[in-house]
Amino acid sequence: MKKKLLDLTPFLIAALLFLIGLFFIGSDAYQASGGRLIYSLDDPYIHMAIARNCALHHVFGLTQYEFSSSTSSPLWTLLIAAWYRLFGVGDWAPGLCATFFALAGLYVVNSLCLRFAVRTFPRLLACLGVVYFTPLIPLVSTGMEHTLHLFFVLMLIASLVKFLEFPSHKNMMLMCLAGFLATGARYESLFIVATFALCLIFQRHRIAALLFVVLSSLPVIVYGVISISQGSYFLPNSLMLKGNFPEVADFESLLLSMGGRGFDFLLQTPHLYSISILLLLGAFLFRGRGKHSLRCATLCLASSILIHLQYASVGWFYRYEAYLVGASMPLLACLYFAGARASLSSLIQSREYVPTLVLAACSVLLIWPLHRRAVESLEHVALACHHVYRQQYHMADFLRTMYEPGVRVALNDVGAVTYYADTDTLDLWGLGTIEVTRAKRAGKYDSAVIEQLLRDRKTDVVMVYTDWFSGLLPTNLIAVASWSTMNNYFGKTVTFFGTSDESASLLNDRLHEYQKNLTISTEVKYELLESTDGHVR
Repeated sequence: MKKKLLDLTPFLIAALLFLIGLFFIGSDAYQASGGRLIYSLDDPYIHMAIARNCALHHVFGLTQYEFSSSTSSPLWTLLIAAWYRLFGVGDWAPGLCATFFALAGLYVVNSLCLRFAVRTFPRLLACLGVVYFTPLIPLVSTGMEHTLHLFFVLMLIASLVKFLEFPSHKNMMLMCLAGFLATGARYESLFIVATFALCLIFQRHRIAALLFVVLSSLPVIVYGVISISQGSYFLPNSLMLKGNFPEVADFESLLLSMGGRGFDFLLQTPHLYSISILLLLGAFLFRGRGKHSLRCATLCLASSILIHLQYASVGWFYRYEAYLVGASMPLLACLYFAGARASLSSLIQSREYVPTLVLAACSVLLIWPLHRRAVESLEHVALACHHVYRQQYHMADFLRTMYEPGVRVALNDVGAVTYYADTDTLDLWGLGTIEVTRAKRAGKYDSAVIEQLLRDRKTDVVMVYTDWFSGLLPTNLIAVASWSTMNNYFGKTVTFFGTSDESASLLNDRLHEYQKNLTISTEVKYELLESTDGHVR
């Protein structure tokens, strides 16, 4: 019993510090958001809106009126939908689920380190590294699937290690299940699946590799078939718009498509560059300490970093590459501290001078870029939540309180509006409207297309960041008012348009009526009728 408690100590300490930090930073964000639970991005409300429509209206879409392929994390969306079905629709569900999977991920980190006989203090460092460097608290503040994704990626690494050490049908199926769930959590998991499959082939586990790839790809295939049957693309709209697909037009583009983009981006992301160096150095310098399975998992993760940078993005509130950062921490602890001796003198006596010096030098390389990124992320949580509260939340509240259910609205940030208000939404950015996605993919998205879509949808209100649509908005739209936020984190100004004289006049009156609900840091400017400027008091 005492040994089990000692084994769990790093996890328990890291979990406690994580929860304490989450409480204090969450409290700041809560106060900054007018005493409401507001997430740090608009994107989680996309999942929440789809989940609500699934649970209440049996429609997998941003609105209850039509299907939309707006999520690249079907597992997370279905999980929130199941919560809403069982316990009712509530804002807390994504945050609580994200917190739970963050803690579950820490447990797996500690267990993976125990598997390679990493001592208590290095295990604690690994767990704290996941909390601080990933960074877990900002990820939870987004209310999105990234902690779920990290948990399943860690489970995938642990299952690969176990299968390589003890090949059996049971361990093979556990590995396939982890791959299936990781891909369902986020499609980027296929980058790791690909490298793991190659590893299995090199280790002469060809049947296991084939089954692993097929089952891990199943969420993408099933969702793709359903999406096509509903008139959308095989891949979600977000990937069709944001993904970096290979384009071969000349020799330079050929080199970029064959890995050049990944190498170029690696040099521009110092935190991933540092992690990659440490992973590779650990895999080759400490060959005598670890097991072959650990080195295989390490090389696979290092390769996955490069593939991710080749085809996907980083950033956007520190979340796109979070699974790579979090998954690297236990591997680094196992590489550098697996079976490590208890004292410095015994380490010196072992004559491992070069690895020790490399470890000391590279620790600086690792810690500084990740530390700078972690500090920045923690500082941004309350600011980002406050911004979403001032703009996206109030945009949704305006429509909910000032218009009838089913109001036809066009906008570019669709999350909070579709979750809090009952709207028939035209997404001018494309995540929720397939016609926009197709036009963008074809290079034909212009003001004529937008004008036609507004006419076909009989849109009443247009609410957009005009700097996102330079030269694209139809000239017949009537600018009514704008909300500008001071100390903004994302977009600064949202502009309201009417599509006719009648709709513009009505919009103007209702914006004046709603103005008292805005925060004092929101500047309102009216373009129609009264044309008054000033801060909201």
